[in-house]
Amino acid sequence: DALLNARPDLIILAGGTNRGARQGVIKLADLLVLLCQVTPLPQRPGILYCGNEENGKQVKEMLEKWTAVEVAPNIRPTVDQEDLQPAVQTVCQITNQLRFGQVGGLQKLAASSSVPPLTTAYAMGRMIRFLSTIYSSGKGVLGVDLGSRYTIIASGFQGQLAQKVFPWGCG
Repeated sequence: DALLNARPDLIILAGGTNRGARQGVIKLADLLVLLCQVTPLPQRPGILYCGNEENGKQVKEMLEKWTAVEVAPNIRPTVDQEDLQPAVQTVCQITNQLRFGQVGGLQKLAASSSVPPLTTAYAMGRMIRFLSTIYSSGKGVLGVDLGSRYTIIASGFQGQLAQKVFPWGCG
């Protein structure tokens, strides 16, 4: 019910380390199939799967008859390793596709640019990470974006980024 009421544009499904448990994620994918079946076609959310890579093909086959599905590398391939970057890039691509249909002229603007539009949080994170690599002192970089609906706080130290987006702003 919470998913139906939220009417999300995108659902990110992740879970399980590579060569780890598989059934829990498949059960969640079954739940998403049910969600898609009861949601009218234009309102169905896209799905990004970035969990146990052994499940990727099965999850895509289960869901692609109902909605758009993208598969990215596992965000937690092992218990002690985390790699969010490929999933974040895929989220940016999906967000662009959604926004192209919602914001008139955005696709034309993107075609005239050498790089596609980026979400504010992603672009800010890239800039903070970059700035943290060019400063030679032992100090890091802190950035705060107080927007009308969201607040982004990002810190970088020697190329490592820590970032959080809060659902409140000054508007």
